[in-house]
Amino acid sequence: MKTQMTIAQARARIVKVHQEIECTWMRSCGRKRTDADEAGERLVLVDELVRLKLAVLAANLAHTVDFGGQRMTLAEALMRKDELKSELRRLRNTDDLVRIRRRMRLWRERERLCGLIDEANSRFHIHFG
Repeated sequence: MKTQMTIAQARARIVKVHQEIECTWMRSCGRKRTDADEAGERLVLVDELVRLKLAVLAANLAHTVDFGGQRMTLAEALMRKDELKSELRRLRNTDDLVRIRRRMRLWRERERLCGLIDEANSRFHIHFG
């Protein structure tokens, strides 16, 4: 059965599945089960996790957004956001006025990009299943 959910919902489910997988590794989950039962459950969860991640990746490559007059895929927007974060980290401990201004400009750009990505994640859907 195919399920339709937003990218944001899929990302939340990915986090939940990661937690469920971790729980199967821990003996303190409160269930008396055999290792085979836990391994079988883990395989089902890992399969779901991989399919969710692939669906999100496909959606990120398929959907485009407009950022500052430039069309880009969501995947590119996410990569640009990560690069801006790295650049901000490099400029973090500076007293130079030029670098401070650059850091402020990059911070505003990153915030706009994050807002755009969040809005797109709640608007665009994936088909999962």
